[in-house]
Amino acid sequence: MLGLLPLDRPVTRMPPSRVQSALRRVGQAMLVVLVPLALWSGYRAWVQVWALDVSVQESTIRPGSVITVSALTSGRVYVDLRLELMQNGHAHLVATARVDTNRNPAMDPRPRHGGMTVVVTEEISKRWQPGSATLRVTATGRMQFLREPPPDVRELRVDLARP
Repeated sequence: MLGLLPLDRPVTRMPPSRVQSALRRVGQAMLVVLVPLALWSGYRAWVQVWALDVSVQESTIRPGSVITVSALTSGRVYVDLRLELMQNGHAHLVATARVDTNRNPAMDPRPRHGGMTVVVTEEISKRWQPGSATLRVTATGRMQFLREPPPDVRELRVDLARP
């Protein structure tokens, strides 16, 4: 014959060595840890802004008023915050800020908190006319998986007092 095994004799396998068994266990442990992290990282790339809020102490804004913007992001990408005052069809940029990423954005699942606090000064309030207006804060993330997420927008109706 040509070196073929007879069909009546079963094929025996060698038991795995200790090194092979250890490598298999290490590989399985890595999969148990890394697969959930990768799935969570994919969700964080898709949903980048988790919470966004704009608030003022009083509904009437005057010099000395404090405008607070807070954001909670996934920490996967930089998120730009933009605070504008909308009045009579015009938008006035009040302030901008950036929420940083985590040190290792793809693997670090912790969320990032960010925001800004703006104190309205005489100079800022001179650009506005007294009356009703809208504070608009926009949070814009970055492209991930060839998809740029739509910006998150929050608005707050306020009254502007004379400076």
